[in-house]
Amino acid sequence: MKITKRLLKRKGATCDQVDIFAKEWPRGCEVTLENVTRAVALGLDIDWAAENLLTAAAWAEYNDKAMTASWDEYNKYNKARVAAWDEYVKATAAAAAAAAAEYKKVRANNFVMAANE
Repeated sequence: MKITKRLLKRKGATCDQVDIFAKEWPRGCEVTLENVTRAVALGLDIDWAAENLLTAAAWAEYNDKAMTASWDEYNKYNKARVAAWDEYVKATAAAAAAAAAEYKKVRANNFVMAANE
């Protein structure tokens, strides 16, 4: 599939996206992994392009794969976040327990010293 400035305009791409595309590919370009990777680096909206330029079947496949990959990454992030939070809670609880024990010790020591005066 060849994408051109004219095609993007016809499909309703925003002016700034068309300008970025046309500057990089003034004569248009074929959809290749290399070109898609470059488009992402340029900040082009690949999701918009997929939804508006692909056939319905290709869009469904792209959307399925993109969403699956996105959810997989989110789930990895969420597991890491939960694990980090658990470690934080454990560390905070241990620090609070140590501080409370030290406080009780100092307070008891002060009480004994005050009683002996």
